Amino acid sequence: MKSTNHLLCSISSIVMIALLSSCKNETAKQNPTSTKDTVATANPSEFEEAAVLWYQVSPEQRAGYAQAYGVASDYLKKHKEANKKSKSKFCVVLDLDETVFDNSPYQAYLIENSLSHDDTIWSKWVNSGTAKALPGVQRYVTQAKENGYEVFYISNRKDNLQEATMKNLRDLNLPFVDSMHVMLKAPSDTINKHSTKRYRRNKIREVYKQEIVQLIGDQLADLHEAFEYSPTNYNADDSIAKYLPNFGKSFIVLPNPMYGDWYNVLVLENIRPKDDAQAEQLRKKSFIPFKP
Repeated sequence: MKSTNHLLCSISSIVMIALLSSCKNETAKQNPTSTKDTVATANPSEFEEAAVLWYQVSPEQRAGYAQAYGVASDYLKKHKEANKKSKSKFCVVLDLDETVFDNSPYQAYLIENSLSHDDTIWSKWVNSGTAKALPGVQRYVTQAKENGYEVFYISNRKDNLQEATMKNLRDLNLPFVDSMHVMLKAPSDTINKHSTKRYRRNKIREVYKQEIVQLIGDQLADLHEAFEYSPTNYNADDSIAKYLPNFGKSFIVLPNPMYGDWYNVLVLENIRPKDDAQAEQLRKKSFIPFKP
């Protein structure tokens, strides 16, 4: 009797295992989870998760901005003291995105919805007027104005976003918000299909007759045309070495790990990757790993 019961139990176990195995295989067919399939359907913005999280929640981000704007203010005080007898008109130039405005909610939206940058969604974000000021910027521009410096905002936002951008700046109680001081990108602000700020900086110097004392931005190209990105000729390290004495004085760089020319150099390589899988391969190829 015991033998019969053991045999029945064994048969039942085998049948159960077979059924479970069959269900598992059927589920696998319906929901393939191979590495290849996962890469092919990857979220194109997912690789930015850590960068956006760092930007939004890390105390180091807030401290970094406050520190940079504090250094910038200290330099202006020294400059004012050294030039108190000068009759020149002095100004400072700020970038907008990730310099004045925190656009990380837009970046987070792209990640949550598995999207790459989209001009239509970007316009909706800008027109919402909900970008907050980054740490330190309001105090910096207020002090600059009090000390006699005009403030210009030069951004590569398209100029059709001018009114929405100025409204957002006014809502943040920032000074010098008018069509003269808020300089967005016109179609002519390109060289070889790449954006440039040199013409607008030149306009400040040559038309408005102002001396630019300080430039602040999250991209090196916000500071000088020597840093402008070119797929065929981009030697940022050489330019950094050349202008090293300017950093922390007339050049102030802010932390932005979410996007920038550094990514263009590593991944885009003068052409857009054909798909997200190729972009991921290019990113991994750019690592400098430890080799034990």
